[in-house]
Amino acid sequence: MAILVSSTYSAPLGTATTYQGRLMDGDSPADGEYDFQFKLYDEPNEAGVQQGSTFNVEDKQVTNGLFMVKLNFGCSVLTGDARWLDIGVRPGAETGAFTTLNAIKELEGRNQLLIEQNQKMSQRLEALERIVQQHQFSSAKKGQQ
Repeated sequence: MAILVSSTYSAPLGTATTYQGRLMDGDSPADGEYDFQFKLYDEPNEAGVQQGSTFNVEDKQVTNGLFMVKLNFGCSVLTGDARWLDIGVRPGAETGAFTTLNAIKELEGRNQLLIEQNQKMSQRLEALERIVQQHQFSSAKKGQQ
């Protein structure tokens, strides 16, 4: 019996997600550089507990109110449970407190699903690597006899 194992490694998807938003300055779309602060919570209200660390993005260009940032809170807080994103903002040239935006946003399930699938794939790859290593070890041991 021959076992042929072809191993190609693909980098994990990771836990980063892209957030696209629209920022208004009064009644007009914002333009210029802004600092953003992102926090994850386990509830959509004041009773929620922050999950993980605060994620800051400084001097992000906002054009005609639109911006896009890559967020990575890590897999320890994105476990499949519902999470809500709280966003604070301030003009990029300022160093004072962030102004919290009114609407706390629920993270969409597809981001959580991709993270969970990536974790499962990583576990399967690790298990396959262990099987291949055990097979190589037993084959090498048989060759020495």
